[in-house]
Amino acid sequence: GDQRRQINAIVTSGAGDTFRLQHVDLLVDVSPGDRVITSGLDKIYPKGLLVGTVSNVDGAGTLEQEIIVRPAVDFGRLEEVLVLGSDAAMLDESRRQRDRTADRPVPKSQRKGG
Repeated sequence: GDQRRQINAIVTSGAGDTFRLQHVDLLVDVSPGDRVITSGLDKIYPKGLLVGTVSNVDGAGTLEQEIIVRPAVDFGRLEEVLVLGSDAAMLDESRRQRDRTADRPVPKSQRKGG
């Protein structure tokens, strides 16, 4: 699928190793193979990160489409991850680390004049 339009939706956990794309109106054109990427609108995740690929679309009997997304990565095989945090959260953590360090006694070898 190409990146032919932008829609706003919410990604939630699905069955097994899939995600569900929620709150997508029946009139929105979504097809298997379409890529799902982050929008950056939440100010948490940067714009353009690949979340996954649409694997199934069903809208029978509801006002919204049931969209299944196959994740871009196999979470069971990840060895390292990068945790993204907001600037405020990172600033709070920096302050906590500074405060913990300030409470430690300074070794004699690092004291001024000693």
